[in-house]
Amino acid sequence: MDNLIRDYLIKEFDNFKVYLLPNQYHPCHSYITPKNKKYRDFFQLPENERNEASFIELKLAEAIKIVLNSKTEDKKPMSDFELAIEMKTFYYSQRSELQIQLAPRHAKPVLFGKTKFVDSTFGKSGTYPDRFKIDDFAFHDIRNSLMEKLEMRL
Repeated sequence: MDNLIRDYLIKEFDNFKVYLLPNQYHPCHSYITPKNKKYRDFFQLPENERNEASFIELKLAEAIKIVLNSKTEDKKPMSDFELAIEMKTFYYSQRSELQIQLAPRHAKPVLFGKTKFVDSTFGKSGTYPDRFKIDDFAFHDIRNSLMEKLEMRL
């Protein structure tokens, strides 16, 4: 299990870790989690850790946008109206951890390896995204791209 978790790790910070979600509802669907597992709510975090989490969240969102814009099928970047990042914070009881998830929604198809992601529910209120079957090559392409871009944003 430790090797599997390590495969999903994108970056480690002072108080947080950033992971790629194993089941990709969206390409680059990621989450931030505190290293200290005692917190069940974002507002329980000390102020310095909330600030660090907010900083990481913004930089990760920037990195996701850069990665997705570099992978559009038509090779043209998406506008702010065509690419959105849904952010949600919740306590994930199965793993006993607080998570800040970033889920990109995109109007244009994106390609990772031979895997083409089309967000067919983009812009439709109250809908759930498609769940993609992703191969190992595409998964590692996404992870490695995010690792590189996140490092550049810091």
